Amino acid sequence: MSTPPSSQPAHARRTPTPQPGHGRRSTVIATATGAAVVVGCAVLLAPSPATSPTAAALAASSATPTDSAAPSAAASASGSTAGSTDVTDTGSGVPSATASDSLSASPSATASTTAATHPATLLISAHQTVPGASALTWPKQGQARIDVDGYGSLGSYGPVTTAQSIASVTKTMTAYLILRDHPLSPGQQGPVITLTAADVAAYNYDVSQNMSSVPVKAGEQLTENEALQALMLASADNIADVLAHWDIGTATDTKFVAEMNAQAAALGMTHTHYTDASGYDPGSSSTAPDQILLARNAMFISYFAGLVDQSSASIPVAGTITNYNSLLGYEGVDGIKTGSTSQAGGCLLFNADVTLDGRPVSITGAVLGQDAPSGQELGVGMAAAKALIASAEAEITTRTLIPAGTAVATLTRSDGTAQTLTTAQNFNIVAWPGEPVTLKITGFTAMPVLQAYASNGRLLGTVALH
Repeated sequence: MSTPPSSQPAHARRTPTPQPGHGRRSTVIATATGAAVVVGCAVLLAPSPATSPTAAALAASSATPTDSAAPSAAASASGSTAGSTDVTDTGSGVPSATASDSLSASPSATASTTAATHPATLLISAHQTVPGASALTWPKQGQARIDVDGYGSLGSYGPVTTAQSIASVTKTMTAYLILRDHPLSPGQQGPVITLTAADVAAYNYDVSQNMSSVPVKAGEQLTENEALQALMLASADNIADVLAHWDIGTATDTKFVAEMNAQAAALGMTHTHYTDASGYDPGSSSTAPDQILLARNAMFISYFAGLVDQSSASIPVAGTITNYNSLLGYEGVDGIKTGSTSQAGGCLLFNADVTLDGRPVSITGAVLGQDAPSGQELGVGMAAAKALIASAEAEITTRTLIPAGTAVATLTRSDGTAQTLTTAQNFNIVAWPGEPVTLKITGFTAMPVLQAYASNGRLLGTVALH
């Protein structure tokens, strides 16, 4: 899942997690100076803190075991969101004496004075796939994609590299640019925008074209916050133009649209092109992956995240306005933008904050191009998104990658004898069916452990071998 660029607006909603892909998974292994453990007749010295590698260094190492830091033989398999590997630790930074004694007495461990001097070698492929079949409920038309913060993309449906009309989802970029140029913090109202007779004429035209809009009158004053509420909740096309003209200082939105496209390019939205600030023009087009990229950047802005989570608001002249996003609150949905026209069909760009394996994560997705009879497009799009969100939250759970007792590696000892290493318990990780995983062996040569990494290098879990 993409990380907001340094050019994003201020007031971050939450601190971006370390690269790559918002990785949330980590393993912490302690080390200390002067600690030692005896395994058979082999004395293993723990390095000093100055030379002790971090968990990140272990994650980047090759499959060759090192003597830099080792979980104990009692270390349990750990899911990706556990935060740290369970390690029996005496505070010295090396496995406890109990763990060492147990390993020494184990038939599969060093049972004599013969030490393992050669790296462990995997008996199974280093490239594994999480078992199971995906049960995501994809729409049957258009395109869709769904990503999970810290886990990656769960997949996509349809021609997600082909741009299509996105209707009022376009307003997400409009709001993003306004907040880039005129930042607000939660609770702030911002500058006042005075509406003119020209704005009233534009509103009357929009009504004649059956465009979404909110009533205005000459001399009316809207704060920036109120204008953004009209834009993102009531999806007001006329206010999209008001904001564009106010931001650029011209009576047309041509320069503002150019800024929209420049910002899209800066964010890496390679299949996106905007032709207006509202999305009424079918030429404003994009893809599900591109819109997810924008959404993830926008939701890092605290004010924006609070704005799109409002079910209603009250503004001058128009009075109470209601958010078109009827999924707010469903399965953690807290934004972000609906859209529908006969050309675009029903569209929804959404975000949901949920708890997976005891940790909060964000699910971000887009459903575009849900065709339906006139006037029913948005309902069809919302229904498709609702089914996808529910299935996605059930998709990621603790799964067994490798069962306990599975022979996964072999050690060649100094006398030439081979020792087969098996998993001490079920190797469980938090993942989804079909997720690709890379295996590596690390730790002391006498006490190796097996680690699993996601495709972007995030540590998913660790299991002891014996």
